[in-house]
Amino acid sequence: MRHTTPHRLLKVAAVLVVVSFASRLALRLVGAGEAGPYMFTVCRMDALALGGAVAAVLRIPAYHEAAVRYRKVTLAVTALFVLGFLATRGYPRTSYLDQTFGYTILAVTFAVLVMVTVLDHERGRGWIGAAFQNPVLRSFGTYSYGIYVFHQPLNQMVGEPILHHVVPGGIGLKAGGVYPGRPAPPESTGAASADR
Repeated sequence: MRHTTPHRLLKVAAVLVVVSFASRLALRLVGAGEAGPYMFTVCRMDALALGGAVAAVLRIPAYHEAAVRYRKVTLAVTALFVLGFLATRGYPRTSYLDQTFGYTILAVTFAVLVMVTVLDHERGRGWIGAAFQNPVLRSFGTYSYGIYVFHQPLNQMVGEPILHHVVPGGIGLKAGGVYPGRPAPPESTGAASADR
């Protein structure tokens, strides 16, 4: 995508958003379960595509000016986010409504948030954009996608086996807040409550 034009990137992003939504909907309609819509790249690329769309919009002068003039669109997106929150009952990760419409609403919401942040920073009044100029945060940004890609396999192949070897009965709430392993088995919880 480095050598394409912003207009073409915008078109590609729009197609990817539609394909992403359609793939999630299709998987849920055929009863393929919850894991695919949550984990498959093709099902979740709408968020990445909308990030690319924001970059394209800000590089097309006419669209950039329109974005500055019509920033009240943030009110519409906020209303959409609230409606989605109510309709999905809090955007639960694996519900049918969330995995179809909810994921798209969240992707649109955060894309608009990124755009507003960039526009505020351009005008010299964006504290969020200024905070992101921090060298430490920028260094995390350099490696953040790599961390995202590798954290789950490392967690499942290394982290969880070590953790469950050290704590064979399962981790409790306090340890789970530090490390996201599997919760304690139900029987141990039931035994604990029976002792009380």
